[in-house]
Amino acid sequence: MRGAQLILLRVCDHRPERRTPSSPLVRSLHKARMITAEEITRRLEAAFPGATVRVVDTTGTSDHFEALVVSSSFEGLNRVRQHQAVYSALGDAMRQEIHALALRTFTPESWERAQP
Repeated sequence: MRGAQLILLRVCDHRPERRTPSSPLVRSLHKARMITAEEITRRLEAAFPGATVRVVDTTGTSDHFEALVVSSSFEGLNRVRQHQAVYSALGDAMRQEIHALALRTFTPESWERAQP
């Protein structure tokens, strides 16, 4: 979003105040809503006890992630249902802090078969 600007109304005189994405106000708002790969890992491990969970911040911006979840909880669920279970475990973070999540889910058996 090159050249994107936020326009804020100053409360005292209602004149628009322009803020670029790199302004201190915008940076502070972004930082307040950041989530780490470690926090995502903790949430997923709590939701899927005994699971193997690996999460990587793919861009270094704390909003694009790649996750691998291997859990026996996925037995009998198709891929869509597995992903829905992960989204549910992450809750509001999927609607707020996490902008993109590349997700790979496996049962322990399907994970073993996927290994070279």
